[in-house]
Amino acid sequence: MAQASVAALRQRLGELGWTEGGNLHIEYRYPIGAAELTRAAAELVALRADIIVARSTPMVAALLRETRTIPIVFTYVGEPVASGFVASFNRPGGSATGFLSLQSSVGSKWPEILKEIVPGLRRIGTMFNPDTGPRRGSDFLLPITNAARALSLAVIEMPIRTGSEIESAVVSLAGEPDTGLIAVADLFTTTHRELIAALANRHHLPSIYPYRFLSRAAA
Repeated sequence: MAQASVAALRQRLGELGWTEGGNLHIEYRYPIGAAELTRAAAELVALRADIIVARSTPMVAALLRETRTIPIVFTYVGEPVASGFVASFNRPGGSATGFLSLQSSVGSKWPEILKEIVPGLRRIGTMFNPDTGPRRGSDFLLPITNAARALSLAVIEMPIRTGSEIESAVVSLAGEPDTGLIAVADLFTTTHRELIAALANRHHLPSIYPYRFLSRAAA
């Protein structure tokens, strides 16, 4: 997914007359995990780039801790206002601007959809990485939990930080009857989408994924 975004960026820059090796130099970083994010942000700022393109909420947060002067254009950010990246949608202010990928309020729909898929549903597991999720996952967890309670569904929060923890979480959920899984939108679940989908399918665990390309991994 990240490679496709980079390819699209390079293509458009080329159309505008900016070509690598000619009048443009691009430094690439693909960090995963809190420590890598912090290190990558510091490295990019130290390079004194003219502009930084950042993908994901935790990456933007790490960059803004390092600089408030280098322009930052972001994508795949859930709640830029609530996260303090911009002052408002109409007038971002500061040094950052970009695109809203998914409003957290959509999380209230995921329990409803799971309930339609599994009428006997009684509990939902929410899988997220607190180190890479928007505001430690809280942006999506609140609407998910409120919607689940309205449907008399129990919510099991499942914070995970490593690939090995994914299998343990899925097996634990699948061991309980009438249980579903919501893979909360964050950098970690996106990166590990194929593993999450494969395990959910193997254990016949009804699941909801935030993006279409994650659902494709489950097909």
